[in-house]
Amino acid sequence: MHTKSSLVSDLAIALRAARKARGLSVVALAEQGGVSPRLVSEFEQGRRSHVSLETALRLLQLVDVPLTIAGTGSMVSEEVAR
Repeated sequence: MHTKSSLVSDLAIALRAARKARGLSVVALAEQGGVSPRLVSEFEQGRRSHVSLETALRLLQLVDVPLTIAGTGSMVSEEVAR
C-alpha cells in the first residue's frame, strides 16, 4: 500500500521522466498547465507535496502519463480530473 508521500513521490518521478522524454522544459510544461515553473520544478523535486489533485492530474495528462486506480485496473478519466 502506498503512503501519501510515496504516491506523491511516484507521481513526481513519472512527471519528470515523461516531461524529459517529450523534450519539454519545465517552463513549457508550466505554461501548458497554467501553473508556475516553480510549482512544476518543486513538485518534480519532491519539495512541494501540496499540489492539488486537479493540478497534478492536469500536468500528468499533458505528458501522457496514464493513471490507474490500484486494484481496479480502471484508468482515471478526463472527467475525474475536472
